[in-house]
Amino acid sequence: LVLHPVANDDDDLSEDVVIYKAVVTNSIDIPFKVDEERVIELEFEGIIDETRLDGDMLGLIGDSSA
Repeated sequence: LVLHPVANDDDDLSEDVVIYKAVVTNSIDIPFKVDEERVIELEFEGIIDETRLDGDMLGLIGDSSA
């Protein structure tokens, strides 16, 4: 799951929030609308990734390549 601020350029990852593993925990209703913006409200739960090193099992904030 990657959350990227819409105010940032696509290549500006400095404020991205990355959760390595996440699942949706609420019900999803996706209405069909032609040529209209759709906002879908979701709730996520982060899950630890036991294949990663200690201290890096949930996620990160910012650019991981920096």
